[in-house]
Amino acid sequence: MKGSDYKEQPYGESGFDSAADSPTFKEERMKEPTGQTKSLARSSPRRRAPAKEAILFEYFDPSAKVVTVAGDFNQWNPTARPMKRDAGGLWKVKVRLGAGSYQYKFVVDGERWEEDPLNLHRTMNEHGSFNSIRNVGANFDGNLGQA
Repeated sequence: MKGSDYKEQPYGESGFDSAADSPTFKEERMKEPTGQTKSLARSSPRRRAPAKEAILFEYFDPSAKVVTVAGDFNQWNPTARPMKRDAGGLWKVKVRLGAGSYQYKFVVDGERWEEDPLNLHRTMNEHGSFNSIRNVGANFDGNLGQA
């Protein structure tokens, strides 16, 4: 039925029990504000971004004045993640990371870039030294990349 062919009829004469049962009423009720008809099928639930884990980084140097952690998770910014020192000289920071394999180093007093001495997972970098590797999530093993 075209919109121009539609004629208002009293209830019962159109063959429908109520105006809400008529095809015209149902089509109008299903239209989005843009004028497009909304699908009756339910859309699948939105997938949430994978959860991030709080990963603890630790570095021991009682003589250091400032220690930060820089890595591919913060574009190797040497000031982005300052660590906090405890009374014994252990520096700590938690960084929220999604599943993956991350390269990093500690930056001591803004000058020395150091590997993580407590982490044996490492890879050679373009400067001829090594970056430490932290694997996060169940699908990552001790090697660079996915298991």
